[in-house]
Amino acid sequence: MDTKNIIKNSFHFLRHGQTNGNVSRLLQGTYDEPLNEMGIIQAKRIAKKLKEENISHIAASPLKRALTTAQIVSDEIKKPITIIDELHEVSFGKLENCQNPDEDPEKFFYKWIEDKIDTKHEIESLGNFKKRISSALKKTFEIPQNPILIVSHSIVYYAICDLFDLEFNQIDNCQHKFHETNIDFS
Repeated sequence: MDTKNIIKNSFHFLRHGQTNGNVSRLLQGTYDEPLNEMGIIQAKRIAKKLKEENISHIAASPLKRALTTAQIVSDEIKKPITIIDELHEVSFGKLENCQNPDEDPEKFFYKWIEDKIDTKHEIESLGNFKKRISSALKKTFEIPQNPILIVSHSIVYYAICDLFDLEFNQIDNCQHKFHETNIDFS
């Protein structure tokens, strides 16, 4: 799919609030863990800040940590949510909800990007993941109201940045990013 034709306007991205799995540095993937107390506080704080942003609609991952974050924001800014199933985090297969097999999470992340993770773990490949995220973005940007706030996960943010040649920096829990783009939707 030619991703150069996907995004019509600027968009916002928000990573979900903190979970106990984040604190424990687990590979959560599609493991459906809720926000912890700090994650709820983070979501409420960012929701108040997002009232000042021009957001017309929210597109969210179906996983509890992202969807709860989106619901807290929606309640504050009074904008509707559309759940986009494909916006869920990468599947870490047999490693889901487990400690990272590498001491350094960044090392594991780059091994995954370089397709150097043992296939026995049944982790979603980078190629399949990017195809899924490309499909998710197409659905997201077909929503007529924009700019849209995408509430999802850190590796989803990586894929969006990679697909659209945007600068990627690691994104913390409940961190908000805004991107303006000249990419046309057709």
